[in-house]
Amino acid sequence: MKKLLATLCGLLAATALFAIMLLTLADVAGRKLLSQSVTGSLELTELLMVAVIFAGLPLVSLQGEHIVFDSLDPSLPRALRRVQQALVDLFCVAALGGIAWPMWLKAG
Repeated sequence: MKKLLATLCGLLAATALFAIMLLTLADVAGRKLLSQSVTGSLELTELLMVAVIFAGLPLVSLQGEHIVFDSLDPSLPRALRRVQQALVDLFCVAALGGIAWPMWLKAG
């Protein structure tokens, strides 16, 4: 399941980043060559950046590569560290869900 999640999030982030690149190319080329930019390119770029960030955050969290402050971790018992990690993970899920829900409603 982790491998599938990582693959899907990676594909989504890569696709959104590639779309930003193509949109920027079309917008700049249109402005310079045809004196007309792509309508709504700023908004599309913003939405695609949201997709890149929200697809990248699970990858970072899954690998445990986010910024941590672990000065107390060596002194905590292993069982307490597991509970702490589970609580932090639940908090992250709730925070991302809390951000995603209004965006989902706005997109609808």
